[in-house]
Amino acid sequence: MASEQFRYSGDSEVTVEKLKKWLLSKLPNYVTSLKTVAEAKEFASEKAIHKVFLFTDKKKTPPIFQALATEWNNKLRFAVVN
Repeated sequence: MASEQFRYSGDSEVTVEKLKKWLLSKLPNYVTSLKTVAEAKEFASEKAIHKVFLFTDKKKTPPIFQALATEWNNKLRFAVVN
């Protein structure tokens, strides 16, 4: 994975929460959000690559799942079902 450099342009006062929010905003999201059975069937129909499904009631994709999807991009397909 190629690394990119980002310059923090937030407030002059850096806190853990502000830094965490900023870092998470820079995390790419290669996770497909599935809302219907039809979307899930279409996602699962691609036979050339294995899939990883996360079933959750959370509204946002967990950062660790986004990080895994980034690391395994083009090797596995990640989807969140909520």
